[in-house]
Amino acid sequence: RDKYHDGVRHVIRRSGRWLIIYLAVIIAVGLLFVRLPTSFLPDEDQGTMFVLVQAPSGSTQERTAKVLQDVQNYLLQDEKDIVESVFTVNGFSFAGRGQNSGLAFVRMKDYSQRHAPNQKVQALVQRVFGHFASYKDAMVIPVNPPSIPELGTASGFDFELQDRGGLGHDKLMAARNQLLGMAAKDPTLALVRPNGLNDTPQFKINIDREKAQALGVSPSSIDQTFSIAWASRYVNNFLDTDGRVKKVYLQSDAPFRMNPEDLSNWYVRGASGTMVPFTSIATGSWTFGSPKLERYNGVSAVEIQGQASPGKSTGQAMAAMEAIAAKLPAGIGFEWTGLSRQERQSGSQAPILYGISILVVFLCLAALYESWSIPFAVILVVPLGVIGALLAVTLRGLENDVFFQVGLLTTVGLSAKNAILIVEFARELQQKEGMSAAAAVMEAARLRLRPILMTSLAFILGVFPLAVSSGAGSGSQHAIGTGVIGGMLTATFLAIFMIPMFYVVIRERFGSDKKPAGEPTPPLAAVTLVSACTFQPKYERPAPPVALTFPQGGVYATQPDAAAGQRGANGVAPADIGWREFFSDPRLRRLIELSLSNNRDLAVAALKVQQAAAQYRVTRADLLPALDAVGSETKTRTPRGLSPVDRTISNAYSVGLSASWEIDFWGRLRSLKDQALAQYLTTAQARKAAEILLVSQIADQYLTMLAADEQLALTQRTLDSANASYDLAKLQFDTGTGSELDLRQSQGIVEQARANLQAQQRLRAQAENALVLLVGQPLPADLPAGLPLNAQSLLADIPAGLPSDLLTRRPDVMEAEQNLLAANANIGAARAAFFPNISLTGNFGTLSPTLGGLFKPGSAAWGFTPKIDLPIFKGGLNVANLQLADVGKKIAVAQYEKAIQTAFREVADALAARGTYDQQIQSLERYVTSQQRRLDLSELRYRNGVDSYLNVLTAQTDLYGAQQSLISARLSRLTNLVDLYQYLGGGWLQHTGDTPRPADAPAALGAASVPAPASSRAG
Repeated sequence: RDKYHDGVRHVIRRSGRWLIIYLAVIIAVGLLFVRLPTSFLPDEDQGTMFVLVQAPSGSTQERTAKVLQDVQNYLLQDEKDIVESVFTVNGFSFAGRGQNSGLAFVRMKDYSQRHAPNQKVQALVQRVFGHFASYKDAMVIPVNPPSIPELGTASGFDFELQDRGGLGHDKLMAARNQLLGMAAKDPTLALVRPNGLNDTPQFKINIDREKAQALGVSPSSIDQTFSIAWASRYVNNFLDTDGRVKKVYLQSDAPFRMNPEDLSNWYVRGASGTMVPFTSIATGSWTFGSPKLERYNGVSAVEIQGQASPGKSTGQAMAAMEAIAAKLPAGIGFEWTGLSRQERQSGSQAPILYGISILVVFLCLAALYESWSIPFAVILVVPLGVIGALLAVTLRGLENDVFFQVGLLTTVGLSAKNAILIVEFARELQQKEGMSAAAAVMEAARLRLRPILMTSLAFILGVFPLAVSSGAGSGSQHAIGTGVIGGMLTATFLAIFMIPMFYVVIRERFGSDKKPAGEPTPPLAAVTLVSACTFQPKYERPAPPVALTFPQGGVYATQPDAAAGQRGANGVAPADIGWREFFSDPRLRRLIELSLSNNRDLAVAALKVQQAAAQYRVTRADLLPALDAVGSETKTRTPRGLSPVDRTISNAYSVGLSASWEIDFWGRLRSLKDQALAQYLTTAQARKAAEILLVSQIADQYLTMLAADEQLALTQRTLDSANASYDLAKLQFDTGTGSELDLRQSQGIVEQARANLQAQQRLRAQAENALVLLVGQPLPADLPAGLPLNAQSLLADIPAGLPSDLLTRRPDVMEAEQNLLAANANIGAARAAFFPNISLTGNFGTLSPTLGGLFKPGSAAWGFTPKIDLPIFKGGLNVANLQLADVGKKIAVAQYEKAIQTAFREVADALAARGTYDQQIQSLERYVTSQQRRLDLSELRYRNGVDSYLNVLTAQTDLYGAQQSLISARLSRLTNLVDLYQYLGGGWLQHTGDTPRPADAPAALGAASVPAPASSRAG
């Protein structure tokens, strides 16, 4: 003990040198972790072995049986010292069924008779493979059963080669052969083989269905006859003389189903009862293909199995297979299955589990010592135990599998236990005796040396049988025992010298435990820290995938300004302009008011906001404890032989309170709450978008109805003009001064105008019906008088601003961003599912065997149940959920960027239209004037007999078309201004200058007595 005391003093005095050594230990831990081979489960000797036999395609059953007999003879004669029995099955293997397939089940002798390494199943597999490697009659593959039978048929790795590009069966087989060829040359791999049947000759029968239908032969009759001829078919039951019911099957006799030519001997019954020969409706041909269709994840696939070479791990073998698969042609992919898939999915979880384990230990120590610094003296000892575990499994040739990771977590806790024994005692000496940190820890180390050595050695001896065990499950026992023993040796004999140094260095560096007033105590801070933990990714708004400014020049160069004496926006942003100022028509304003109160789509959007708000409150409630009042009566009957009293029926009455609370350590519930909040805000923005869209739809439809009125009036004037021309032509015809051709041409114009009038009346009625639907009620009779189409005055000079403004003005863009925030929060919940779920349940009340005794003294009862659920194996469920959340966020990012691009395109299109409609309308107005003058001249020339009536008709038609185009252009200009107002976020405010209401708030309608123009509100 004195020498140990001197050694501790030496380490403390030369702490700088020993800290460098400690740093080297940490580096060595990292290097050993990287170099240690990985696997999922150890390759166990379970006392059994399988031997797969695959003869060439077309081999007879006798040939396969001979191969199985050779395998059996070798095992029972050459390996008789370790093989107990062999059971063979002809016609079946894990690869499939067929007369060229076989399987041998090998039972080993008891473990007590197999001690040498060459007597293990793994060694026997290698010898059997070597013996039959040059066997010519069949491919013989010995396999060791997997540790978990439900996850495969053989140990090693399981690999699905997929035809993802739809290249076809031949290309897939070529890729398989290429992969097998490269795998055979790789020293890391062994026994790489396809787990399936090779392509075989097949006789394909082609049914001429049209001919069969013509002959009255149904498909069901063909199927029934085929079943009887080449297989068998159940027809009914038969009661035997002994009273047993037996099934009756029909089957063709063997001589009549031996060759393909026997097809000509069979007939099928037609609808009329006549027998039709098969050769008249079917033909046969030989093909070459797979005996069964294999698919994985919906695409054609081939299963490949194999294992690592001796001295290599499955992790190294899987890495080699991935490298080989990367060299295959494009369109060929792969997926891991079985144990290999579990190994890939669980490999990334180990570092997180280690980190969480150390974090939990640290927080518990912080709460115990009420200090943030002292726990570091304990945590720093963990690498000393880890390096021992890594050295032990490395020297013994073991791998980094699940069982070693369990042992490593145990080592972390045991290493901390040794440090706690010294640190706790030193802290008490320092606080109670007033000793220095060095003196206190040296005294603590001297006093606690024997307990540390005794407990550590006792534990090492306790797990030593695991490290030297044999028999079933010895592989997993070796992994746990070896790692724990190695870790405990180094954590004991190195830590007893370095723990005092850690304590002294930390105490001298961070000082005493005195805390300033107001500083939270470590237990409270620890709980607060862990409760604030969340795995939700930090949200960063994606950069807008559009230009920094809207297009300029060309059609965008000419933008309208407010004319003198007309209303103008005066630079006010469109989102800040109220719709009462944007629209000047009092009738339109009233229609917008009615629609905001009655539109059903807007009502549904508002109800969805309420629904999302309720769902948010439901999710938020999970963060709070639940308290219930509980009353129960229980009657129980116990068999008299098991009852400790004479009564077999007992009663129990209880009344009390029950409380439960899930502690959200990892932020799962908070992530779900954030997701629900984002979804609520999504529906709120959707409601805002629906209201803005409704305002623009009402305006567009109202303007469309005004345009329909003008089109109807224009058509009526055209009809009146056509009637006048017809009357003139008829008068001239009746008096003999005009031709019948002119009369009929004039009559055609009249009928065409009448047809156009009916069409315009129909369009006008339909436009009003559409407006009624948007308003949500029949149009009232007391609507204010409206303005005609050409008198509509909209704010044409609203500024477009910058594309970045759309991110905060467009509700559809903000809706897409809230969807992105919800997807981001969902990732936090998916990540938290990998960690323990901690819940507390308690109850307090009274319990009595009689109802009257519930509230008597002594009937009080209580219970407290803390519970922790740690996910260990869920078949990849949590990994799949995390992948689903990650993909969901990527989709949300793409949708958000698409919403920005769509908004940019809509604004740019509207700006391009705004820059061209004024010039277009001016040109159309001049065009209408010229066509009107042309018509006047044509009529004058016709009356004077200079020109024919055809020119008059042509001029009338062209004028009508020009006037229609002018009305349509005016409508398009106005609706484009409305759409631009909507695209820039306008339509949410009722009056310019109003305080914007929240997205989930309904419109507060109240018409202003005298609506102020936008220019007056801009100041």
